[in-house]
Amino acid sequence: MTSISWTQAQIRQIVEDSVQFSKFETKRVSLLDKNVLSVPSDESRLNAISIRNNTLRIMEIVKALRTWNEINPHSDVERTKVFEIGLGYAEVALSIAQLGLGNVTGIEHPMRSFLFTPEYRQTLNQSNIAVVATNLLDKRLPFQDNAYDISLFCEVIEHLPPTMVSSTLAEIARVTKPGGGIIIATPNLTCFSNRIAFLMGKSIDSPAIPMERAGGTYGHIRLYTPSDVAFLCKPFGLSMNSVWYSDAMLLGGQERFAVKILKYIGLAVSNIWQPLAHNWTALFIKDH
Repeated sequence: MTSISWTQAQIRQIVEDSVQFSKFETKRVSLLDKNVLSVPSDESRLNAISIRNNTLRIMEIVKALRTWNEINPHSDVERTKVFEIGLGYAEVALSIAQLGLGNVTGIEHPMRSFLFTPEYRQTLNQSNIAVVATNLLDKRLPFQDNAYDISLFCEVIEHLPPTMVSSTLAEIARVTKPGGGIIIATPNLTCFSNRIAFLMGKSIDSPAIPMERAGGTYGHIRLYTPSDVAFLCKPFGLSMNSVWYSDAMLLGGQERFAVKILKYIGLAVSNIWQPLAHNWTALFIKDH
């Protein structure tokens, strides 16, 4: 069994290497500029925080994958067929491939400017990761029924128009094998920082407008709790098996002293009462 510390170090290196693909997109614009959480003005500091947070996020996804493997002890881990919705800079897919946790096929929005660059394609090819340019809002995913053992729907659901979430979950369930797993990860609607933002008269996210830097795709439109998503998944035969919480907050920004104190209070509180944490990851199992 790979040690947790070694796994985290390996994932962190993958995340650091994947940052290179952001250069193919237009300069990032903070989506939190109206939030109680301020963003560091120093780009290198922002990248360091992003690397830390993405490493923690992927660790939770790996934990969920290993939980599914424990539920299915006779499965061939290295031959597990993994489907990732929203490949992004491929940090998750590369982590799965290099940790020997499955063979990954992913989809990404065709307007993302990094998608067709030689550097991106070469990186994926080296780890045998397949990618299909797909608009998730199309009516049907371009895959057969019951094609994958595990589907990953991580940091995507919050970007979808709420009217499209159920149909998207139905499609993900369709391409996942009976008894297979669906891992969903997303920011937590009821986290401590969101509660403080509301108390201070702030919005938890900027208005939903297309982002030029991300090919016209959207920022956060609607956040969810695990129980919200469990309710949405139930009609498609998906039952929540486990849920994990983690804190991936923007610590170290150029904010006021009072805001820094609130952040650290939030971290302390979420260690005691996990549903106040910033992010959650859940493993769902598709009925046989």
